[in-house]
Amino acid sequence: MPGKSLKPLRAAVALAIGSCVATAAYAQESRPQLEEVVVTGTKRDASVQDVPISISTITAEELGRSNFNDIRALGQKAPGLVLSNPSGFNAAGGGMRGTGTNIILVTQDAPVSFLIDEFSLSHVSSQFLNLFDIEQVEIYRGPQGTLFGKNATGGVISLTTKRPVLGETSGEVDVTYGQYDSAGDPNYGSVKAALNLPLTDTLAFRLAAIYDKDDGYYRNGKRTATFPENVPIWGAFGIPQGTPVDPSVDTNVLGDGDPLGGKDVLAAKAKLLWEPTANFSAFFTYEHVRDNSDSPPGVNESSETDLLTALGFPGIQFTNETDPFNTLITSNEGIDMPDGHQVDVDGYYLNLDWGTDFGTFKSITGYREEDQQFPSTYTGEAFETLFDSTRVTSRETFSQEFRFVSDFDGPFNFVTGASYYKDDFDFFSFFSVGLTSLLPAPDPETGGFVTADGFVSLDTRALSDYQYQFTTQDREEYGIYWDGSYELNDQWSVNFGLRYTDDTKEFDRGVDGGAPCNQFTDPRDAITVDGDCRDSRSQYLSRAGLTLEDYDNTLLLPKSQFGTRVTTKDNWTQTTYRFVVNYQPTDTQLWYLSYATGFISGGFAETCATVEFCAYDPETNTNIELGWKSDLFDNRLRLNAALYNTVYEDLQRAVVAAYEAADGSAQQETVTVNTGESELWGVDLEATWLASANLQFSAAINYMDHEYTQGVLPALRGGGEAIPLEQFDVPFSPEWKFMLSADYRVPIALGDLLFNASMNHQDEGETDVFNGDRTQMEERTLVDASVTLEESAGRWAVSAFAANITDEQYRIAALPVAGLWNFTNYGAPRSFGLRFRYNFGAD
Repeated sequence: MPGKSLKPLRAAVALAIGSCVATAAYAQESRPQLEEVVVTGTKRDASVQDVPISISTITAEELGRSNFNDIRALGQKAPGLVLSNPSGFNAAGGGMRGTGTNIILVTQDAPVSFLIDEFSLSHVSSQFLNLFDIEQVEIYRGPQGTLFGKNATGGVISLTTKRPVLGETSGEVDVTYGQYDSAGDPNYGSVKAALNLPLTDTLAFRLAAIYDKDDGYYRNGKRTATFPENVPIWGAFGIPQGTPVDPSVDTNVLGDGDPLGGKDVLAAKAKLLWEPTANFSAFFTYEHVRDNSDSPPGVNESSETDLLTALGFPGIQFTNETDPFNTLITSNEGIDMPDGHQVDVDGYYLNLDWGTDFGTFKSITGYREEDQQFPSTYTGEAFETLFDSTRVTSRETFSQEFRFVSDFDGPFNFVTGASYYKDDFDFFSFFSVGLTSLLPAPDPETGGFVTADGFVSLDTRALSDYQYQFTTQDREEYGIYWDGSYELNDQWSVNFGLRYTDDTKEFDRGVDGGAPCNQFTDPRDAITVDGDCRDSRSQYLSRAGLTLEDYDNTLLLPKSQFGTRVTTKDNWTQTTYRFVVNYQPTDTQLWYLSYATGFISGGFAETCATVEFCAYDPETNTNIELGWKSDLFDNRLRLNAALYNTVYEDLQRAVVAAYEAADGSAQQETVTVNTGESELWGVDLEATWLASANLQFSAAINYMDHEYTQGVLPALRGGGEAIPLEQFDVPFSPEWKFMLSADYRVPIALGDLLFNASMNHQDEGETDVFNGDRTQMEERTLVDASVTLEESAGRWAVSAFAANITDEQYRIAALPVAGLWNFTNYGAPRSFGLRFRYNFGAD
């Protein structure tokens, strides 16, 4: 009876197969999976894998494992994002997807917009933020002009802070201590703390703060100057080498060896969350920042033909100085460098949400006051003043947005809104071009360049008599937008968005001498223009009868003292849009093809001196992108890719132009002009693989091929010939950038040991329009590692970490001043540290 004999076998096989299937199913269900990440930067909540935009996210948990507070470190976390500081300033320069800026000028908008709880910050100095109490960071790559408006041609970085929690008493403390592996072993550290309190059943309060302290990794100890014993340019005037300088001039060119470039920042946020009903919430935040950090030093990398080298202050590449962290900084009576870069911020923000059956109404209101005082030495030398300046800015920003986000049951949904933005500032610069005092001047008595007493004949008034210039700007912007989606069927959908922006700026600037003579005019400076007496140095402090002792970080001169006044107003309007086709072959895959536009607003150049060259128009870009997002292998591998082509038009580029001031003297101005186009082809790849419950890998690769396709840098009135753009590489466009990290968790009796290692590589990239010598961000590969012991209940953790383990030495920024000097900055050297975290009360 073969059939009967096979039945038990078949049953056994069926049972075995069923058991295997059940076991496999159980195993599949119990396997760890990557968590869904919800983003809010598109003005509606959505899974990052469902949004047809190239996005990188950093969650609160990932931030909790990191050891950085500086927002510029985000450049190590996302492909295509290049962040550094403008030389000599605490600011967030750089950019994304081939567009960026390292210009500190107060009128210059950045091409990457920063949002803090939906409040926009558009200037590089305002974007320099300490990261604390952050819930999530979302980095949107490519133009975001439709949803965000101006200054998002490269993308948007949106930071969401932690909200108060109703009904919970909890808190956290996070202490970090580290030490740089450089001369003197300077230290750094921070203390972060937060407290959450329930005030009523519907009201909660949260207070979060950070104190960030850093000695700085530079030191005031370089010994490379040959001044005054050997000043090459004096030989051109027939002055014998070794001719002394008048003893009244302090010729010290050495520093005191102290650390330079430290941080001293206290920042806090007090928050209230009120939820009286299930469909209404009010979230209020008060922001308080008091930054008393050092003035960031720079490194003298002037070329052989720069004036600074000819004056006896050669770039370090021509000396035996091999350590760029060994530099110099001045400390004179005019520019109070010991006071450092002081920033005071007070901000008030209110977000209201009212939910209905058909959608949510939102109101986002923000007001921010920011006062900056930035004393800076621009040459990396200790002589009493070669070029020193204090930049003082008082800025007030107000924004209001009303928004509706639909929540319909059908295939069609949208977000629409209207926004108002007002940004006003008063700025002045108090500065000395002291290097002009080291250029020989004919001696009235001898007629030569050596005085009767045997000293080099110099006009040293600029060493003690400083000058001013000022700029004010009032800005108003209105915008309306609409962005919707329609599901054609289960697999196909489309998105379409449109935004109209109206931006108006009123601009007032005073610069240069040439105002009418007064009782303080030095006869040497009195000239005749059209029959009238004009003072060629009317913008100097002495022309108000004042000395350096009277300077108090205010604009002491009346505006009538400036020989050149530029008072103007302009308006720019722009319509931006995007269109996207989406295809979802499965629940875990998304293909999209998008066409999007963006723009950087037009404006006025802070350093301009003539009306016809002050204003510049918007820079625009278009982006075509093919993207793929996927969660594979049972949501254990997240793989996202994007291929994109971006064209930038009416490029905003800064050029130096000669002009004749009101007093008839020859001067220079830096103006921004619109010229040419560039085209970028790029690929972004991001992957996260949960290899096991205890092992996770993350990787990202970015490739960019960015070239100018047409355009010239005009000669303007400076003579010479226009310069074709095609001969230069486009700034902020390193060809390759890739990152790799691994996290491995080992359970032990006390809790878990978490090992982390990461590597970040970035190719060389330009920072200067003219690709000057030693102005590049140097190629670098950074390796970091840490080991953390986490208590099993998650209440506390202790970490040991090392950053830049291989001690890479790499330039991150440069400020070349054509023909005068080149001033640079370097990334941090190797460092080691410990970190302790403690939480209480939270689930």
